[in-house]
Amino acid sequence: MRGVNLLIFTHSHRRPYTNKVITLWYRPPELLLGEERYNLSVDIWSCGCILGELFVGKALFSSNQEFAQLELISRICGTPVPSVWPNIVNLPHYNVFKPKRIYPRRLRLEYNSLPESALDLLDKMLALDPSQRISASQTLDHPFISYVESTVIQNFV
Repeated sequence: MRGVNLLIFTHSHRRPYTNKVITLWYRPPELLLGEERYNLSVDIWSCGCILGELFVGKALFSSNQEFAQLELISRICGTPVPSVWPNIVNLPHYNVFKPKRIYPRRLRLEYNSLPESALDLLDKMLALDPSQRISASQTLDHPFISYVESTVIQNFV
């Protein structure tokens, strides 16, 4: 795999841009709700989706429509509501997305067969509130990543 970029972190800008970036299955809830000012946290969400897919052998959230995608995310990560994500009320599509049901966060229950350190990292990468998502540097310092030998990581960079 030498010379192959697995991921390119390009979504760390502050100017308004389109929210129609990132393949739908890996698109974070803030973009699904119309956010146009985003940062690296959108890439952390996408990496979390990919990590989860590697763990379970299938995409965690696989819809072909944006609000259906948000519904799938809600069933595992909990419904995005102001009590868990205060700034959600400022997103353009917040009032358009009317969940049929308020789902509790059940990511840890759904994937409880994973090793605890892997589950903890996945949980932190898939935080609904982008301001609560683990950062890239925190991810590199996470016990799950520390568990993987640095030589293995270097082979994939």
